[in-house]
Amino acid sequence: MTRLETERLILRPVRRSDAGAMLSLINNFEISKWLSRVAFPYGAAEAEEFFEAVLDNDNPDHARPFAILSKDEPGRMIGCIAVEPHGVESGVLSATAEFGYWIGEPFWGRGLVSEAAFALLPVSFDLGGYQKLTAGYLDGNNASARILEKCGFVDVGPKTIFCKARGEDVPGRDLELSRKRWDELKL
Repeated sequence: MTRLETERLILRPVRRSDAGAMLSLINNFEISKWLSRVAFPYGAAEAEEFFEAVLDNDNPDHARPFAILSKDEPGRMIGCIAVEPHGVESGVLSATAEFGYWIGEPFWGRGLVSEAAFALLPVSFDLGGYQKLTAGYLDGNNASARILEKCGFVDVGPKTIFCKARGEDVPGRDLELSRKRWDELKL
C-alpha cells in the first residue's frame, strides 16, 4: 500500500522531493503555533531533519507520514497526515500510535483533513494492527478539536504540550481512539 485516494485527495508516503512544497506551507506561524514538533521559522535544515527521521528507518509505508495531495494539483503536497507508532521493538510496531496532521493555510476550511483522516484511520487499524491511537490539540485550536471529534476520538483530559514554535508549554487536550470504538463507529 503506497497510495490512498478519496474523492478529492491522494495520500502517499512523503518523499524528499516534497521538501519545497512543504517548506512553502509549514514555514507559517499560523500553522506551527498549533503543532508541538514544528519550529518557527522552519527552514531547509528542519525539513532535512524531518525527512531523515521518517524515511531512514525500517517502518512500513502505513507507519510513515503521508503527503496530502489535491487531485486538482496532484504533483504538490498541501499537507501531511500520519499515524506514528509509539515505538518499535525487534521490528514489531507498538500496539499504540499517535495520530497527527497539518494542512497549508490556503486549504483550511474545506474539510480536506477530515477526508484524509477517514482514508488513513481504517488502514492504520487494519494494516497497522493498532489497538489505540492517541492525539492531542492545543487549546484554541477549535478546527483540530472538531476534526478529532468527527473521527471518533474521545477527550481523556487536559494536558500540557510543549509547542516548539512558541517555545513554551501550552495547555491542550489529550484524546484517544480505541480500535473497539473505531469498529463500533465504522466511520
